[in-house]
Amino acid sequence: MRGREEKQEQIMEAQGFLTYRRVAELTGVTAIAVGRWALTGKLASIAVGHRRYIEKQSLVAYLGKESAAALGLVVPAKAKAGRES
Repeated sequence: MRGREEKQEQIMEAQGFLTYRRVAELTGVTAIAVGRWALTGKLASIAVGHRRYIEKQSLVAYLGKESAAALGLVVPAKAKAGRES
């Protein structure tokens, strides 16, 4: 059963969504705190089956681009510009 959940998490992350647990790991808070952020509208979330996922873009907006880049959630603008050359 765990293998199926891991596969679903990988698919959702590729589509721009993170589990509450992953957001908690990245931000240093509990999954309960992440759930509260979602309930109060600080983070956008969706339900897929019996699990909820946080939209990665809403986490980036909540944290700010610099903090999100430090966590590896976004590629800094300088790195993007270097790849386009």
